[in-house]
This record gives sequence, structure tokens and C-alpha cells, in this order.
Amino acid sequence: MASTSPLVSVIVPNYNHARFLRQRIDSILNQTIQDFELILLDDCSSDGSVEILRACQSSPKVTALIINEKNSGSPFTQWNNGLKIASGEFVWIAESDDWAAPQFLEHTIKPLRTSENVVVSYCHSQTIDEHGGKFIGDYFWPAEMEPERWGNDFENNGADEISRYLAFRNTIPNASSVVFRRSVALQCEVPEGMSYAGDWIFWIRMLRHGGISFCRLPLSYFRQHSASTRIGRSFQQERRRVRELLLAVSESNTPFQPRHALQHRDHCWFIREWSERNQQIPLWVLAEKAVPFRTRFAFFAAAARSVLRKHRLRIET
Repeated sequence: MASTSPLVSVIVPNYNHARFLRQRIDSILNQTIQDFELILLDDCSSDGSVEILRACQSSPKVTALIINEKNSGSPFTQWNNGLKIASGEFVWIAESDDWAAPQFLEHTIKPLRTSENVVVSYCHSQTIDEHGGKFIGDYFWPAEMEPERWGNDFENNGADEISRYLAFRNTIPNASSVVFRRSVALQCEVPEGMSYAGDWIFWIRMLRHGGISFCRLPLSYFRQHSASTRIGRSFQQERRRVRELLLAVSESNTPFQPRHALQHRDHCWFIREWSERNQQIPLWVLAEKAVPFRTRFAFFAAAARSVLRKHRLRIET
């Protein structure tokens, strides 16, 4: 290990992504910025990942390889594990099934180095298939909120970013596209035990301490594949996802958004998703005591109206 701290700590949390690991790690080692350490984490994989990670351990960039004997149950537990041993000024959590262009770090750390107020820096992401060579269009869902905004580089203060954007959806859709300030991250709790919205909540907590920067260049590649948490969810997984989304909405509402209820107009995207995938009125959400009651009730009312509307249209046709 180098005697001085690296500029960036790159954390690779892996679970059963053996077929993607080599491309991911090579894309890190080939960055145009080389002042980084590489921390490799494995969450009790059973697919040969450990052998690949051990082979990579010989790289002088690797400062730690931690292999869990028991699965943690949450990707965000691994985020915290990596942060505990990271020593860089900035942190890049490079998810093991994604990869990055060689200029990724060069562009994302620039605003962090030039402005002490910036605590989160991210870039545009492109979606790729599981083979890594085919782009699946250029769908970038934050642009649905404000089409022009994400077509340009920008910086914004954290309070405004939360109240205007993150209060309604996770406008940082790919965690691998983000580099953030470690000193601030250590003041924020990464919510463990979550599968879907832990990163959303973490960005909100980070941005209470400073600003955000966006680079319009597509320098991060998000891989969509059969094991992705966004594909093929069961009813129970849908319930858990909605619960986590509501927790994220509630997180954003304090202290910058003193709303009295979740607004159907602003949050219609996940209300629509629920009603399209499920024909049941979500009575269960009223019992989710971890979520503030006004948020639970607002979602229940909006989703119930949407489901009933679909039933009525079906009867009429």
C-alpha cells in the first residue's frame, strides 16, 4: 500500500457477477486518472467470482480483498463495509456488473477538486445488454422530469436539487456513475437492509451537506441482465420496492419539502407502475409503520383511484 492516501478509493461490491468482473475491473485499471486504490468485496458468491477476485489481488492498485463467509442480504451493507476501510479523498462505488469509459474518473472528480461545495458528482449513463457490447437505446429517466436539463453539464446546490428533483424520483439512476466526497459520506448513514432505494436515500443525505455536479457525457455503462433487481420482480418484491420508494420520498420531504401529502402529479410514475403490474388496491401499505402515515395514505388513495379507474374502463369496454 502506498505511504500516502490515494485521491480516490474505488470500491467494487460483488455478488455472483463472475461473468462481468473482468470487464469491470479492467475498466477501472485503465482509467486515465491513476491515483486510486481498489477495494474488492465479495458477498459470499457461488459462481467463481472469488477466484477472479483473487487473481486480481496481485495488482498494485488493490489494497483490500474481503470475502464474506455469509451473504449480507443488502448491497448497501457492502457500501458501508467499503467506506469503513477506504482512505481516498473521494469514493467511487463501481458496481461489479457495470463498466466505465477510461475518462470516467477524469471528468467526475474535476468538479469535486475545483469546488469544495460539491459533494456528489455524476455523469450520464447508457444502458447495455448483458453481453456488454450492445447498447439498449439511450433511455435516461431523469430527463422525463425536465428534458433539457440533463442534456447539459450543470451544478446545483443540494437543497434545491432535493426539493425540485430528488423529492420525486431518484435522478441519479446508476450508482456506478457517481463519485462522492468521503468526508461527507462518513457523516451520512447508508441505509442497510434495503434492496431498491438505499442509494436514493443516501444521495439525499449527502446533498444536505453540499452541492451536486452533472456531466452530460455517457461515461458509465449500466448493464441490464436477468439478475438485475429491476427485472422480473415478484408481488412481494414489488411491495418491498414501493415501501422503500415511500421511505425515500419521506426522507426528501424533511426538512426541505414540508409537504402534507405525497402528490399524485409528482409521483405518478411509481403509482402508475403499481397499478399496471398489480390489480389489487394496496391496503397493505397502510400498515407500513416505518413510513409516515400521511405518505402511506396518500399513496394508498392515489393507487386505489388508479386501480379502480382501470377496472371501470375494463367494464365499460
